Amino acid sequence: MDSRKHIQTLGRTYPWSKIQLPKTEGLTILDADGKIVPEIREIAELVTHFDAILCTGHLTVPEMFALIREARDAGVEKLLVTHAELDVVSVSKEDQKRMAEMGAMIEHSFTPCTHLRQRLDPRRIVEAIEYVGAEHCVMSSDMGQPVNAIPREGFRMFVKTMLHLGISESDIDTMIKKNPAKLLGL
Repeated sequence: MDSRKHIQTLGRTYPWSKIQLPKTEGLTILDADGKIVPEIREIAELVTHFDAILCTGHLTVPEMFALIREARDAGVEKLLVTHAELDVVSVSKEDQKRMAEMGAMIEHSFTPCTHLRQRLDPRRIVEAIEYVGAEHCVMSSDMGQPVNAIPREGFRMFVKTMLHLGISESDIDTMIKKNPAKLLGL
C-alpha cells in the first residue's frame, strides 16, 4: 500500500478505515532513468538465498516486468504476480501470460469481485486463467479486511464461482494445491 501506484490510484487511506496516513509520493523500484534501483538486486539475492517467494505487490506493470527480469537474473525461482486483476494493479491477460513465460506464477484473487471493491465480473478471471493456463496460476481470497468475508468463506465462494463458470476441478486443484505447494517448496 506504500507503492507509488497504489497511492496514485487509491490514496493513503485504507478503504475500510477513517484513518488518514501521512502524505507521501510512494515507493517505486525504478530510478529517474527508468532503471531498477540497486536495492532490488540485494532483495532478490536475499530471496534467492532463503528460497523465499518474491511478490510484485502493487507495482506498475513496467515495474513488475523489471522486477521479474532482475529477480530471475539474481536466481529467484519463486515469483508471484500479486492479485493480477485488482484495480490498483490491473495486469492484462496478455501481460500475465508474458510474466508467466518469464517464470512468474499469477495470483487471481476474489476480492476484486466483491461489492465493496471493484465488482469485477469473475468471467474476466476465467478468461485470464484460460489464456495463461492454470499451470501458471494460483487462487486466493485476498480477504481478511474488516469489510470482506473471512478468508475461508471468501475462498469457498471463489472456488464455487470458478467451478460454476467452467474451470475444471482438475485446474482448481492445480491452482489451490499443486502450484502453492511448488511455491512453498512442499
